Amino acid sequence: MSSEGSAAHASLYKALRHDVEEIRLIKIEALNQASEKINCSIETVQLATAPPYDALSYMWGEPSIIKEITVNSLPIMVTENLWAALIEFRTRPRSERLLWIDALCINQSSVLEKNHQVPLMGKIYSHAQRVLMWLGVEQDNSHLGIAIINRWGKGIHAARAADLDELLSAPLKTALRFIEDPFDDESFTAAKHLLSRDYWKRIWIIQEVVLARNRLIICGKDDVEYDHFHHVHGYWTDITHLNKENVISPELATRISSGGIAGHTSITAIGKLILQKALAASKKQQWRPDILFLISNFPASVCTDPRDKIFGFFGFLTEQESPLEPDYNMTMEEVRKAFTTGIIRDTNSLNCVSLAGIGFLKNEKLADRSNPSWAFDFSAFRQNNLLFLNGGLFYATKNSSAQCFISQVGHLTTAAVLCDEIKDVINPESENLLATSGLDWVWDWLELAAVCEVIGHPTRIPWRQAFFRTLIADSSPPGCATASFKGEEEKHALSFLDRAEGFLTLMRVIALLKVKEFLANGETEMFDSDLLLMDYCHFQIPKLLEEHHIDEDTAYWICNSSTTSDSTLRERALDKFCGLSDSSRRLIWSFEEYACSSQTMNFHWMLLALRGLTSNRSFFVTSKGYMGLGPRYAQKGDQICVLPGCSVPVVIRKAAPNFLVIGDTYVYGMMHGEMMDLVEKGDFQVEDITLE
Repeated sequence: MSSEGSAAHASLYKALRHDVEEIRLIKIEALNQASEKINCSIETVQLATAPPYDALSYMWGEPSIIKEITVNSLPIMVTENLWAALIEFRTRPRSERLLWIDALCINQSSVLEKNHQVPLMGKIYSHAQRVLMWLGVEQDNSHLGIAIINRWGKGIHAARAADLDELLSAPLKTALRFIEDPFDDESFTAAKHLLSRDYWKRIWIIQEVVLARNRLIICGKDDVEYDHFHHVHGYWTDITHLNKENVISPELATRISSGGIAGHTSITAIGKLILQKALAASKKQQWRPDILFLISNFPASVCTDPRDKIFGFFGFLTEQESPLEPDYNMTMEEVRKAFTTGIIRDTNSLNCVSLAGIGFLKNEKLADRSNPSWAFDFSAFRQNNLLFLNGGLFYATKNSSAQCFISQVGHLTTAAVLCDEIKDVINPESENLLATSGLDWVWDWLELAAVCEVIGHPTRIPWRQAFFRTLIADSSPPGCATASFKGEEEKHALSFLDRAEGFLTLMRVIALLKVKEFLANGETEMFDSDLLLMDYCHFQIPKLLEEHHIDEDTAYWICNSSTTSDSTLRERALDKFCGLSDSSRRLIWSFEEYACSSQTMNFHWMLLALRGLTSNRSFFVTSKGYMGLGPRYAQKGDQICVLPGCSVPVVIRKAAPNFLVIGDTYVYGMMHGEMMDLVEKGDFQVEDITLE
């Protein structure tokens, strides 16, 4: 900053009184001539008695591309994106309304002021009359994207007003009656670009949008009410499910849902948080989202300062609930450790440890022990934390409290149950297995899991079923869909069986691909459809097995099909998945029920589950016959442990004389307190370990 700019800032930003929560507000002078010059005035007010104002939510933009405005007659430099927003706002009817804009209303050169204002930002956005969500200037036909969102939003609103019951029973069919030109390709492409803008990646927008009373999305000169946007986004991302009556062609539905129309992952997550907040308000309850949930569920959100990966969520908390005071004098390493320590202290829980670990870092970083392995680290790719999977239904240590202390040298000593050791492991070659390797890796995992057939899975369920439960990180209650299952609702078991059907269909598809590979290598006739190929396989299986063209497992997965002609063969195949008929742990699932289920829908569900759950995960088997999903860089010899106060098991590695946290893990048979039951029986013992 130049000496002239420094003088301007010193004159403009008089110290704020923090004891009475003072803030600054900006007023843009109305446009009186065709000029690019922007003149603003700034005033200081107390938040509790502030006049009505709007708050701006936006991307700062490239810091090197700046424009000049005047504030209280002083020259101030702002980013081009903010300058474009101010140009647009001054021409709007509400331009006389006061604005709160972080870059202008907080003295960015004062660390002390930032430390006091950042915790206030939640209140600032909550008190605003409305939050203006500035996506940026018009480009990529953004006016068409806003227009189609408005058409759909107004159509859904009209359908709701006309007949809510009809809309709920047939949402897509009913809404389309009120929408003009709903499937214009050019407009859909423009909307996709809107949903992919960098704005949605910014971490600060989460609290800015969620805590707002009212929200308006603005792009250039066009705008749309957020409520319209939210409903439309929900319809588009779920259009395949809503199209059960084939109101539109399946091809069109697939093209919409898979064409990038979902946009950034934060859009859906923000919508869910807003609904949670509204539901709590309707019940007159106080809404406080779990800070660990927030931090772990926005891994792709970005910020200029890495410390804001934590501070950016403090607006959701009261001062008393914050695990530490935001302090931009602290290094990122200090923030990580202080935040994790504060969470452990305030919650008496070690759940935060399951969100840490070095097992998701690149190989060259594995040996870096300068930072505690038990504290948060956002430099690693994480998007499928097990702690909050399916609503957080795991309780590995039966909701016990933490039994730990942190030493002055930064070591965490905790009670632990050392359960098992990784015997063999397959580490992924890339972060996204589905995107780069087809489905061959599933077969590789299956072959590793087959060693459990000899050992026997400790839960006494068939190893193939244990493999399925591991792939989906099954959170069903123990014994789900068995004769002894006492679930609250029968539909829980039915949902589980739907997922199992999707898994069996998936494995049959992979097995058929294996046969196709053999046929292609043998220069034998290829088949026009999988059905013809399946017919061939069912009649030729004995010969293919005898000549060693396929193995027993390939034959098994092909036979496990509703189209298998030999009923004895297919029921015997299903038994190997469900369990023997005289077993108390057999799944209550007849072959007739399996054959009648919706295989296509369940198959696609299974692919979606794989994409979300196996991303950046390794697959392993243990010395005792368990199998699990672990951190990407888990190794042979790593140990599986459960920690009192931690809802999911953790992989740790010996670093004599202590241990390093590698990361969270899913191990069927350890997710619902089974290890603590074994401790009570005397099969395991609780011991103290130290984590570095």
